[in-house]
Amino acid sequence: MSETLSRPAVHSLLPAHLQKRFAARDAERRSRRDDLADGSEVGSQDAVAYFQKFQAQRTQLEDSLQKLSRQGLAGQQEAPEELQRLESDINSLDQAIVKASSFLPHHDQASYQTALLGLRRSLQAARGLSKPPGKFSFSKRAASRAQPQGTGEAATASHTAHLSEAAAPNGSAPGASRKHHDSASSSGASDDLAGTCSQAEPAGQGTSRGNAARQQPLGSVCGRHDEEILRGPPELEGRDVLLQDLTGCTLRLHGAMASLRIDRVERCTIHTGPVQGAAFVQEVRDSMLILAAHQVRMHSSTNVTARLRVGSNPVVEGCKGMQFGPYTLSFPGLPELLSAAGLQEDNQNWGDVLDFGWIKSSPSPNWSLIAEAPDSL
Repeated sequence: MSETLSRPAVHSLLPAHLQKRFAARDAERRSRRDDLADGSEVGSQDAVAYFQKFQAQRTQLEDSLQKLSRQGLAGQQEAPEELQRLESDINSLDQAIVKASSFLPHHDQASYQTALLGLRRSLQAARGLSKPPGKFSFSKRAASRAQPQGTGEAATASHTAHLSEAAAPNGSAPGASRKHHDSASSSGASDDLAGTCSQAEPAGQGTSRGNAARQQPLGSVCGRHDEEILRGPPELEGRDVLLQDLTGCTLRLHGAMASLRIDRVERCTIHTGPVQGAAFVQEVRDSMLILAAHQVRMHSSTNVTARLRVGSNPVVEGCKGMQFGPYTLSFPGLPELLSAAGLQEDNQNWGDVLDFGWIKSSPSPNWSLIAEAPDSL
């Protein structure tokens, strides 16, 4: 059973090379804060210079993506290498935003992240245009719906048997007290998913459940209680996924997503495959998150255990009782998904959290590392 220790105590449990790395990062962060404390003029000048640099890089990426989209199938042979290069450039731009967070105003950071999300969506669209059209075939959807009810559940059970389970926040196995098990199969998935995340207008507004549901992204899950839910690659690939208003649930998102937002979640365990962009976490309480993303930002959350594979420093703001550790998820096909998303390496960024609500040079009291023996890291 993990316990919360002070940061120095936890660091003493880490291997020597990790202790040295975290100590160097702490020293660098204190130095940056001291520089900013000398006056805001330096930070302002840095922010202006960064804006000019960001705009130039963004324009160059947009031009390259537009050129690739115009080529379409004509540039199919060169497309894979160009797409990979553009994805690498976008990831580098993402990491640069995090490194600049010490002098960038929060509003500017949000604007940069919005622009970055637009670039990732353009990249995803270019990927779709570069693929040759599939062969025509009649849909088997109707036949799939006619299958016995237990077929989809049996397939899910077979897949779940390969999972490497993580402990739930309350110490019990995930789903031990579940009331319902939900699985979205690839056939008929859009019907199932469309009904999971409807944000209907208040009563009397005349918005039907179906119309509201169509406004939600495929693969999203909202308004569930005490359920176990599995989503696979067909429901997640390249999509912006929303998890909202969930209580007492275990969610397994076993696929790659473009972006992930977790909002108003309590007493849940959430496992995810790689997020090609950013994962935003807001108003989450008493939960465990196992996430892989290029950036993780957490706001207004309490008592959350986060096991991360992250391409940049995790960011917390307005949070308390946060614990961080390494990514521990395992399921068939995950290594390939992580590699495709550029997250195959664990760079230990999970242990170097930036607390935007703590400006003192002393360690933030709002987060700590999970106390574990070095051989379990």
